[in-house]
Amino acid sequence: MARIKTTLVAGHAKRKGPGACYKRGYCEAHFTPDVVERIKMILHQAGVSYRDCTKSSLGAIVACANYGESEIFVSVHFNGFTLKSACGSEVWYYPGSKNGKRLAGCIQKQLVNRLKTRNRGIKCKKGFYVLGIPIGKIGQLLFPRTAEKIEAMSRTKMPAVIVEPMFITNPVEASRIFSPAGRQQIAEAIAAGILDYFKIRYPAPTPAPPKYNLDMLGGWLSNHEDRINLIEKKLGLK
Repeated sequence: MARIKTTLVAGHAKRKGPGACYKRGYCEAHFTPDVVERIKMILHQAGVSYRDCTKSSLGAIVACANYGESEIFVSVHFNGFTLKSACGSEVWYYPGSKNGKRLAGCIQKQLVNRLKTRNRGIKCKKGFYVLGIPIGKIGQLLFPRTAEKIEAMSRTKMPAVIVEPMFITNPVEASRIFSPAGRQQIAEAIAAGILDYFKIRYPAPTPAPPKYNLDMLGGWLSNHEDRINLIEKKLGLK
């Protein structure tokens, strides 16, 4: 069984700011933890170990990831923009990281194929520039969310990606984010991308156990009608 350490982070959870919001009470921080928990379940089924480094500060997140010596770092977010028409999936990686770029590509492919979202591609950024001139801290102040993405990826010792599967500010995509079924699809896409990176097959779904077993409940009865009567009695239908 494969034993691979994967650091998972629920974007903006346990942090002061809730991240991008559709409206008050419907923000990134309210939904990313659920997606991460669903990813964990899939990775566990595939035999892949994970480490949850969702912490209250960026420094604590990075320290957790580096201390655990994970092979990859995956932070799950939801995108946001002032225009509600903005939509689609994108994955960020740190410039110069070949494995980071490959990981981003694996996850992005699964997001687009499984969620049928607009392909915004994989992206990388090392700093902020205007007309080719670095603007440093000014850029960090103007674009704090992007600045945090860059810092998180630059400080981790392993290939790192920031996953933005959908826009929480887009009404159509937000409706999917708010739905448990929609979050399950998002989790499956991200998990599939992680498994693709490690060249591990996606686990087959576990069949649901039957509600009751005829042979167990009425094995000593030979008559089919008696079996049905016994089952109905045990289920409180009689």
